[in-house]
Amino acid sequence: MNSWTAVCRLLTIVCLGVIGALAQTPSMSAPVPSAPAQGRAAVAQTPGAAGQAASAWSFPDFSARQVFEAGGEEVSYKVYRAASRVRVETNDKLAILYDVPNDRVYRLTIYPNGKAGCIAMTMAQAQMLPSPLALLFGVKVKRTPAGTATVEGHECDVEEVEVTTADGKATDSRVWEAKDLKGVPVKIESQLATFKLTTFYRDIAIGPPDPALVTPPGDCVPFEKMGQEATEPTSKAK
Repeated sequence: MNSWTAVCRLLTIVCLGVIGALAQTPSMSAPVPSAPAQGRAAVAQTPGAAGQAASAWSFPDFSARQVFEAGGEEVSYKVYRAASRVRVETNDKLAILYDVPNDRVYRLTIYPNGKAGCIAMTMAQAQMLPSPLALLFGVKVKRTPAGTATVEGHECDVEEVEVTTADGKATDSRVWEAKDLKGVPVKIESQLATFKLTTFYRDIAIGPPDPALVTPPGDCVPFEKMGQEATEPTSKAK
């Protein structure tokens, strides 16, 4: 596969995200070749709401570039994390807001006439690949220490993470948490149905994002009526 084909394949997966097989994500089997961190034990969280879901992780809110690598090329998007919500901006006209613990996905669009539109859907309806960062949140999070490593100059604690969503489906990830960034992930490997997705987080800025970026509009159109949203954008962009 040449680099252009690889990038196109990745863009198709991330932007269009038509992978219903995500619901059948298998477990990771390859161990991390390093010793478990001393004094740390597996942590399991079973929150019942989005606010509690975020408590499974202690790293602060942040913004960053989310970078995928394929065929020697990079595909980069702006990403914001606020508690259990994750916003990914694919360009200045389209963003996806994930609220995985509440089983909600919002597609936010700015139309050529300047109006803003929003479609609200469940994860199953979206049939798209979430940000690997969003895959760290769910109704149950099991974290198992898996040693330490250095990633792009950051000394990291490494963990194997299993996240279960409200519908009972599980996703396994390996997470590198930078010690100098208060545990913010700088690398995530997500084991999906047919491949492993490796993601890096760069240009990290610690601090909460503008609430407007991670709060879904109140007038989002349900997925079942998205044809209406496409023809009648709901609100004027600010």
